[in-house]
Amino acid sequence: MDDKQVMRAKATMHAGIYACEYGATFISDSEGFFKRSLIESCVGTSSKPIRLPSGDVWFDASLHGS
Repeated sequence: MDDKQVMRAKATMHAGIYACEYGATFISDSEGFFKRSLIESCVGTSSKPIRLPSGDVWFDASLHGS
């Protein structure tokens, strides 16, 4: 890539996206309307279930719905 293309990308892209694409760095959280950390904190896992009066709730990834 030439320097002009990289500088144009740096000027026009969001800083987090630029760091991922050109700096090979991982961002710690998203900058969207709902932050990734908030969404992850709302999802229960088997080690950290969501506690409801009716019982614990957790979600597992699946390839097909039931």
